[in-house]
Amino acid sequence: MKKRDLQLDIAKGLAIMLVVMGHVIQLSNVSFDQSVGFRFIYSFHMPLFVLLSGAAASFWYAPVQFGPNVRFEFVSYTLRIQRTGMRLVIPFVAWTLTYFFAYRKGSDALAELAHVFANPDSSLWFLLCIFYCVLLLNMIQCALACIGVCIGALQRRGVFTSIQFTAEEQLLVIVAVSLYFKLRAPFASVGIPSADAAIYLLKTFFFYFVLGLWFLRYGASRMPATLPPVAALIFFTLGSYWIRTEPHSLVVDAPRLLYRLKGMYPVLTALSGALMVYGIALFCNASLPRWGRRGLAFLGMESLGIYAIHGVFLTLQPTFVAPLILSVLLSYGLGHIPLLRNIFLGSTSATPFRQLGNS
Repeated sequence: MKKRDLQLDIAKGLAIMLVVMGHVIQLSNVSFDQSVGFRFIYSFHMPLFVLLSGAAASFWYAPVQFGPNVRFEFVSYTLRIQRTGMRLVIPFVAWTLTYFFAYRKGSDALAELAHVFANPDSSLWFLLCIFYCVLLLNMIQCALACIGVCIGALQRRGVFTSIQFTAEEQLLVIVAVSLYFKLRAPFASVGIPSADAAIYLLKTFFFYFVLGLWFLRYGASRMPATLPPVAALIFFTLGSYWIRTEPHSLVVDAPRLLYRLKGMYPVLTALSGALMVYGIALFCNASLPRWGRRGLAFLGMESLGIYAIHGVFLTLQPTFVAPLILSVLLSYGLGHIPLLRNIFLGSTSATPFRQLGNS
């Protein structure tokens, strides 16, 4: 059995704890938008999760090869989209219908599905977001592969001899273009609610997804040890001015310099917070006892189930601990029932501790 990336799982474990804590604060405090804890958590916790999902994609991502012998393998892209749909879209639909019938929201399940695809934030929107990110990445890969085939044909005809476009350069171009569209491109409605929702999610989060992919594949090994502490300092400085309800997510009395950053301010806040958490994950992996490392990593492995289930238990005491533990137990139980595991967790195998290796 292939071992998992323990540092990545620990980071996901820390991230899902932030998600649960943020929802606890949101439910228990009427003025949650004024809560310092809520503001800090919400300033970066979902971009962090998207970054980590992109980092996980680095294990299957295959850059396009350019050269005279390149071949276009359309099947590989369609299979990746199909596998991702089974892992994310089926659980999205399953949990949506489960809560629809459990809370007796109505009798028209198809109308409910149409509603949540048009308004993903009324259900487990993160699952759809990652599916759309994988879909777009594979569409870009498909387009690059077509270009590679054309370039290869021209090379064979002697039009030119070679082209240099490395795997990292491909990703950096995608990162740069996605950042441009995130910050500069206006949102354009296509008149189809579900498509508009997909475009909005991609405009908001695709940059973080491909950046996470690049980071784990190329950037993490070059990262100086001083970067996470510096990122933490930047995060707590920037995050103190973050608020969800104001333009550019800035409090009204924020320094003028931050207003000049406009859309870059929430991006810098999210990225500095994500680097801080990754640094904490590195520290945990290096310093915690074995049971602590494996416990955090196990939370990361069960993060989809925790994300889907914890809302049911948010009002239970002790606060935060009860919803976290109960959702872990239910997720772990679902993971050991093959049919339910496939439908609700999008997984073909359970997550025993032995997958964590000997770390």
